[in-house]
Amino acid sequence: MKKVTLLQRAMVVNRSFSYATLQFHTDLSQSYIFGKIKTYEKDGFIERAGLGSSQEKKWRLTQEGKRQFDPNAPKESVIHTLYGGRNNPDKTIDRAEYRLWQAIKELKSFLQEELLELNLANETTTRQYLSLLNRAGILNAKQMNEKKNKRYEGRYKKRYTLTDKAGIEAPLMGRIFYVFDPNTGEYWATPMEKFEEKNRPGDAVTS
Repeated sequence: MKKVTLLQRAMVVNRSFSYATLQFHTDLSQSYIFGKIKTYEKDGFIERAGLGSSQEKKWRLTQEGKRQFDPNAPKESVIHTLYGGRNNPDKTIDRAEYRLWQAIKELKSFLQEELLELNLANETTTRQYLSLLNRAGILNAKQMNEKKNKRYEGRYKKRYTLTDKAGIEAPLMGRIFYVFDPNTGEYWATPMEKFEEKNRPGDAVTS
């Protein structure tokens, strides 16, 4: 795997990262990482994300950085098709995400099992949707103790609560494990176990 691809993978799978984080995940030299951080920040692919516990500088990917570095990133044409285009908003109504989203907004706080009991989508789709919404910050997942969760025998220990980041329109999932929020134009992808190199028109230079 190319050095630059290895570095970009580490940036994609970490929500925020420092020089030390990137070096730990890649074993690349400090000078190489320093140079890329400086270039990517200048190009708008990363932005400052405060300081870590050891007062170390941290960064995170911008939406453009995600689009450039993440092979799961949806293209604009894919997003337009996924959401049916502004001229065809009714296309989303038949999607499982639309049904789940209406229930989530109604419930506001719920267990995964409670949502599954409504039979709005299959279990895999429901689990994946909740996971991606949590990753996007649209839902907040909090671990529950056993006493408060007796009904489900400890199988589903997280209570999901809608955050103030939620918009009106339903976030939609792509087939490559991302969720797109039409309210903000942002997307979030799942961490990747395998990172595939993809050369696409408009991608960042990979040398």
